[in-house]
Amino acid sequence: MSEAEIIDIPTAEHWKQWKQLITAEGWCGFDDTMLTLFPISENVKMVVAVDSTDKSFLGSIVWAENDDLICIDTYYVKASSRGRGVGRKMWKRMKERLDLKKPMMLKAEDNMKAKYMSEEFPCLGPAQTCVEPRKEQLLEAARRLQSATIEKSEELRYVSVQKLNGIDLEAFYHFDRKATGRQRRKLLDALFKLPCVTGGVLLNELGKVELGVLVEFDSTALYSQQYKNPTNLGLLYVNHDNFMHFDL
Repeated sequence: MSEAEIIDIPTAEHWKQWKQLITAEGWCGFDDTMLTLFPISENVKMVVAVDSTDKSFLGSIVWAENDDLICIDTYYVKASSRGRGVGRKMWKRMKERLDLKKPMMLKAEDNMKAKYMSEEFPCLGPAQTCVEPRKEQLLEAARRLQSATIEKSEELRYVSVQKLNGIDLEAFYHFDRKATGRQRRKLLDALFKLPCVTGGVLLNELGKVELGVLVEFDSTALYSQQYKNPTNLGLLYVNHDNFMHFDL
């Protein structure tokens, strides 16, 4: 049986095989949005394991390097290659490339939480539950969050992300930048062009975004160490200068 060879710079074919495997597994967190954007995002990295003889794809780890957090998005070894140490080799190489001063985070489904927490991710973060982005749910979230600014608004106008344009779109860019501290116009433009992305925002009578949501999925965030801002993960925005996840 051939050894596993670890590759740091994935090819288009490696990304294609990664996408096929994730799609076949049916992992709920990976819709066409992530599958399309990951291979072209500058902050997303991959290590690949291939057979040293025939160069066939054995597995990969994909992660995103953010300003203060490393998000491990997929860790996958093909069933036929498990038990050969392929995963350990990939994990070792990935960690050699990371800034380990930053905490690592991954999202685990319920059946994997205990395993990951017993290893390198002992810190439990927020649970995230699927939210269908509808106007009524956004209003309910606003009421439960008891947002003073929303309570004071005389009128809240709902606009789906597909219909955001002009002044409303600029308002969303501004709100996202305020919430995340980053300029993400290019990323948001790419997201909104994908047919699978759904969501919407609530704007007040002055045209200011008060709350917005994009689709999320069921999972729990786990951390390698205590993270100063554990709510900075979800895709439900509220008007208090940061991300907030809310379970409806």
